[in-house]
Amino acid sequence: GRTSTPVEIITNGFDPDDFKPNPNGEEETLEDKGKFTLTHTGIFVDNGNPNKLWDVLGELSEEDKTFKKDLRIRLLGQVDKSVSDGIKEAGLNDNCICMGYVAHNQVTQWQQSASVLLLPLRKEPEAAAILTGKFFEYLAAGPRILAFGPTNGDLAKALEETGSGTICDWEQKQAIRDAIDAAWANHLAQLQGPAAAKAADAATNTAALKYSRKELTGKLSGLLNDIINKK
Repeated sequence: GRTSTPVEIITNGFDPDDFKPNPNGEEETLEDKGKFTLTHTGIFVDNGNPNKLWDVLGELSEEDKTFKKDLRIRLLGQVDKSVSDGIKEAGLNDNCICMGYVAHNQVTQWQQSASVLLLPLRKEPEAAAILTGKFFEYLAAGPRILAFGPTNGDLAKALEETGSGTICDWEQKQAIRDAIDAAWANHLAQLQGPAAAKAADAATNTAALKYSRKELTGKLSGLLNDIINKK
């Protein structure tokens, strides 16, 4: 039940050490270089399937041959049939790579090499109050996050606070189109200039660092001290 006692929620976090450059990372992610890669890691469930995203990507692929050629949807982990069916129905089968289970140290490398990291919540009312652990991994990896779920929930607030990405409602097709257009434009701009050191971005970003495990542990210690001192 609810209480009048002040409550602070201490979220999950990430360990920046998990995202140090891997000497083999260059070799592992070489095939994504120059590609516009949308990556999802972990279990991709039916009630987290962003159907409108596949529609948008399919339409853009029909409109722009370069987009179609450069688009890559990389899925690491178990993928529900509804997700793969949605991708296939949008005409994107040739653009999709389902990798299945991948060891954690390799997952972080694929996350870092992505253009966009896909973060769908579950299509359920409770999703507004969930700050999924995957958010912290994605935050540490560095690329922009494209999330799907309530636009007024905890994840939306965290994305805004950290400047790490965008969240769209499941049915907001135009908002999804705008987010992909912006990510594609950013991808093309990066191809023109020096490659961004994306792997280090989140670990050095002040806003993002408030979610590192060390910062969260310090917060927990401070709260416990407050409780002890009030006794």
